[in-house]
Amino acid sequence: MSFDDRRIAHHPDKKLLELTRKYYKAFVTHDADTTRAMQAPGYTMTDIPLCAVRLDRDAWYALNKAFSKVGASEVVTALSLAGSSDPGHISVMEVITTFELAIDAPPGSEEKLPVGAKKGDTVTMVVNTTIFWGEGGKILKELEYGRLAWKDFDIGEWDRADQKERGAMRVLRSKL
Repeated sequence: MSFDDRRIAHHPDKKLLELTRKYYKAFVTHDADTTRAMQAPGYTMTDIPLCAVRLDRDAWYALNKAFSKVGASEVVTALSLAGSSDPGHISVMEVITTFELAIDAPPGSEEKLPVGAKKGDTVTMVVNTTIFWGEGGKILKELEYGRLAWKDFDIGEWDRADQKERGAMRVLRSKL
């Protein structure tokens, strides 16, 4: 279980990095109490892959606790991070989430997991998370949009795209 933040470690908002690390490390270690403590009392979560729309803090806590029985060996790899943790601001993070099914796919999960998924299978998702920040580093609202990874998925595609983008920016700056 790990949170790989190497690709975002350069982000200038060090407070945002600290809060992001704490939140995601709690997620991958199934520490629902820590994630809940970071949420404001009026917190809501919309998690499109789970078909969850504006769940309140208590409902999300219960769902998070239940997930700890379904997923094992979570690895979240941060690909990009933008924004600020200042109150009234948002942050957006692009991640790859991988976990092993600790049990056979629960009833009703067919549209949320790969077809035929069973205990021991690895599930990979590409997810964008938007967090709305409040006072004291509390999370007011969280939106997750993602999908299952595709056949022949390669996380290296992000690194290659980043290299091309950096090269294009160097060319553009040289022309200015």
